[in-house]
Amino acid sequence: MSEPKKPVDVIRPVAVHASTGHVLAVRTREGVNEIVGLARCEEGKPIMGEAVTLKERTDGAYDCETITGRPARVASAAYRAGWDAVFGGRKGSGEERPN
Repeated sequence: MSEPKKPVDVIRPVAVHASTGHVLAVRTREGVNEIVGLARCEEGKPIMGEAVTLKERTDGAYDCETITGRPARVASAAYRAGWDAVFGGRKGSGEERPN
């Protein structure tokens, strides 16, 4: 039995913003075209919209895959340290706490 075919999701870059490096592109998925803005994910900054991976094709476009199933990291070490400074940490645990 064959695997179900993945829906086509393609990004075609149109322009690059000179100062930010953000990319304006046309995204085609499930037969619908939409104008999208692309920017690299940066540590410590929120993700606006979807996080995607892009794989270059031979025609200058990119296959696009939406990243799913990854939990958000909502508390960095600096956030926890600030929280502990204001509200006090757990006494005597001595171990790193998960998010």
